[in-house]
Amino acid sequence: TRPYVTLVAKKNTKNLIHSFTYPEDLAKGSRATFKGNIATDNLSIGELYTFGVMNYPFKNGKKQDPETQKIPTATVTVDISIRAHKYDSGKVTKAATCTEDGVKTYTCEYCGGTKTEVIPATGHTWDAGTITEAPDTGEAGVKTYTCLNCGEKRTEAVSALTPTIKKTPAGVKAKAKKKTVTVTWKKIKKKLLKQIKSIEVQYSTNRQFTRESRLSKRVGKNKTKAVLKLKAKTTYYIRVRYVGADGTSKLSKIRKVKTK
Repeated sequence: TRPYVTLVAKKNTKNLIHSFTYPEDLAKGSRATFKGNIATDNLSIGELYTFGVMNYPFKNGKKQDPETQKIPTATVTVDISIRAHKYDSGKVTKAATCTEDGVKTYTCEYCGGTKTEVIPATGHTWDAGTITEAPDTGEAGVKTYTCLNCGEKRTEAVSALTPTIKKTPAGVKAKAKKKTVTVTWKKIKKKLLKQIKSIEVQYSTNRQFTRESRLSKRVGKNKTKAVLKLKAKTTYYIRVRYVGADGTSKLSKIRKVKTK
C-alpha cells in the first residue's frame, strides 16, 4: 500500500488533499514531506487542525477504491496546532571573505526547515605597508600594502624627493667607441664641491630610464669623466647628476649615443 495525506480544518471546511513524496515502501518511522505550493502554506498559526494519513491499496501501479474492492484501509489521525518556526542560533554555511558575502543558515527545531541571512563581506585589513620602490629626486616611489586576511595587495605612490643641490651638471657630452662610452662634464667650482660626495652617471636603453633598464656608475667629486663598458652596436641614453650627503641635484639633459 501507498499512503496519501488529508488535512481537515476543525471548522468543517473542505478537505485539503495532497499527495506527498515517500519511499517506494514507507517503513515505520519514516518521514514524508510536502513539496511545492500547497494548501498547508496557508494554514494559520495557533489554529487546531486534524492531520490524517490513510493507506490506499495499489494494484498494477493504480490506486484502488477500497469501497468497491472491499479492501480495508488503515487510517491514523492526529490533531495538530500549527505554530511558528523556532529557529536555532544558526550556523555559518559559507564564510564571508574580504570581497564576498557569506551565508548563515538557521534550522527550525520543530520541522527542520531552514532560512538564511547574509553575512556582509569583511573588507580588506591592510598592513602598515612596505616601500617596494624607493622614491628618488624627481621620481615617485611605490608603497605596497598587503591584506592580513587574504594576501591581496594594493599600491600607492610615494612622493618624489626634492633636489637638495641646486646646481645641475653642465656641459655633459657622450662619445661612443666599440663597447664603451666616455661621458664628460664641466669642472665643478670649489663652492659647489662642499655639497657633493660623488657624481652619478645613469645610462639606459630607453629614454624613459625605467627602473628595470636603468644602470648607474659613480665617480669621485673631482672627476670630470666616466668610462662606461657597454654592449656593441646598441643605442644608449645618458644623464648625470650630483650626489650629496642628504640628497641629489636634478638630472642633466639626456644625451643619446650608439656604440660601435
